[in-house]
Amino acid sequence: MDKTKPAWVEGLLQSAEIIHLATLKEDGAPILRPVNFLYEDGKIYIHTGPESGKIAQILRDSRVCLEIEQALKYIPASGRPCSATYSCRSVVVEGTARLVPGEGRKQAILRGMMEKYQPEGGYRPVTLADTEIVAIIEVEIQRLSWFDHLRD
Repeated sequence: MDKTKPAWVEGLLQSAEIIHLATLKEDGAPILRPVNFLYEDGKIYIHTGPESGKIAQILRDSRVCLEIEQALKYIPASGRPCSATYSCRSVVVEGTARLVPGEGRKQAILRGMMEKYQPEGGYRPVTLADTEIVAIIEVEIQRLSWFDHLRD
């Protein structure tokens, strides 16, 4: 794969609404979950409950994998059934996760998430008290790959 990241990769990381997070369970089996996220300063941030299984799994093994896809168009089969496909793009992130310390930093990330997911506003300002009921996971990107499967 070309080492130069295409512009659409950064755009998808900024605009996608859901990313799939894979962590490792206690027995080593992977578990995949869709989560809301914020991409900022080259890192991915995910909010969750402080007692979440994701937290326990990350504290035990910080390796994670994340995936985003953008389905652009379904292409129906014109002959054999398996010729049906999608015009799509995807990004896969391999990284290490940690919990974000500091209520001020957590507050800023929560504010960024609210601005991303509810740009029209209508919610009260994010307070330091809000940071007490959530945990923020920060993913340091170790490897980034992408797949551009554009079809007509």
